[in-house]
Amino acid sequence: ELSAANNRDRLHLFFRLWTMKEALSKAHGMGLSLDVSRFEIPQEMRAGATSGSVRIADMPGAGWRLEDISTDRFAAAVAYEGDGR
Repeated sequence: ELSAANNRDRLHLFFRLWTMKEALSKAHGMGLSLDVSRFEIPQEMRAGATSGSVRIADMPGAGWRLEDISTDRFAAAVAYEGDGR
């Protein structure tokens, strides 16, 4: 996705994706020590959806929900444990 975007959109997308990964790692309790390559932001969220479910590889238990609350000027996200039901 990043390589297909123009410079301005690429920067905005980078910060959106990074902020979602950071929110998930902090909600998990490991902060930035969690290897963010162990999970992927859902494709629908990379394409613009504002919520989605995530599972962290090699970690059993409940899934995680991500909510993208970014604006045109700021990247922001909330993550919480659960399947969103």
